[in-house]
Amino acid sequence: MKTKLILILLLFILINIEAYANDFLLISSSARASSMAEAISAFPEDADIMNYNPAGLAVFENDQLSLTYIKWFAEMNYENISYARNLGPRIGVAGINFKMLHYPGFEVIRDDGTRTGEKINEFDTAIAIGLGRKITFLKNSFGGINIRMINSRLADYSRFSLGLDAGLLSIEEKAIFIFRNIKTSVALRDLMIDLKNDTDSDAPSLAMMAFGLSSGLFDSKKSRLSVAMELAKKVISQGLPEFKIGAEYSFKQRLYLRAGYKIDRSASDLCFGIGLNINQYQPEYPDIGFDYTMVPYKHLENVHVISFIMKFHK
Repeated sequence: MKTKLILILLLFILINIEAYANDFLLISSSARASSMAEAISAFPEDADIMNYNPAGLAVFENDQLSLTYIKWFAEMNYENISYARNLGPRIGVAGINFKMLHYPGFEVIRDDGTRTGEKINEFDTAIAIGLGRKITFLKNSFGGINIRMINSRLADYSRFSLGLDAGLLSIEEKAIFIFRNIKTSVALRDLMIDLKNDTDSDAPSLAMMAFGLSSGLFDSKKSRLSVAMELAKKVISQGLPEFKIGAEYSFKQRLYLRAGYKIDRSASDLCFGIGLNINQYQPEYPDIGFDYTMVPYKHLENVHVISFIMKFHK
């Protein structure tokens, strides 16, 4: 227990580093995460967990691939790719993630109103490598870390940043009342520092500390119901923490119904999503899944999130 507390304290020490990040990193990384209000830092089910808690990578026995497309506001498009590969118990599970937000070209207009016909393109990209592995001296505990490179570009201006994510995950196998397979987590996300900044302005810190909890409520041969929640707080902020809660119901591990709630002024209070898993009973072929979520926003157009998942068998 003392060792666990020391590891958690080490994560808190890291928050004193000054961090700068790009807003596009706050966009949800998958349809499953969106439908559960992103309360998944203690609920690892696919490779996209590395964006929320890299320690979650360590629980995967088989390789995982996740592809996500989001039709964002004002004709903006967002793509996210995550891949996790098990490198064995001595090394752990490695992950790689690439995300990109690109904007429609902005037409150049002179001060006198003359249209030049030229367009300025803007895009944000980030690539991360991560590793999650079991902590040998702690029972049913896992640790993980990501290192991320971020590039934001507008015309001739650009910003390059280096980012760090770190996390811990613990699993309690014994049932407590109706709760079973209880997972708890702590994660530090989006700790950034600028390497190059042509804009002469600093972005506000997005570094966030998140505490997660998930549990199965019942699990039979045909159906399973799980709940997850997260309490997240920006490191450099006087505001209140964000509270998120999500639920997932699966029928024969083929059909998934999900719902989530989070306190967010910009988004709807409730999110809903659906998932479909096929080819589960043919081990010579990978499991293939499709997830969809529509996120309604109070004052803006709806956002549609589509994910394609592949889980390979050894």
